[in-house]
Amino acid sequence: MDEHAAKSSFGYLSYHIGQSFEKINQNTDRGFFISTKEAKEYRFTDGVILNPLKAFPSPAAIADRIKGFL
Repeated sequence: MDEHAAKSSFGYLSYHIGQSFEKINQNTDRGFFISTKEAKEYRFTDGVILNPLKAFPSPAAIADRIKGFL
């Protein structure tokens, strides 16, 4: 990644996840690995989907929601 792209990306991340630019710069090294819990604490993610089938509403729930629009 070129220097300008890195600065833009780190600035974007810094703004949206509330970590300092310097911390993000240090932590984006190739050797930086974190667990799902650490990613949530770091604010990289809001959560982790363990079962993708439970992440979406059922077809019946979707049908109920769209009844008013048809």
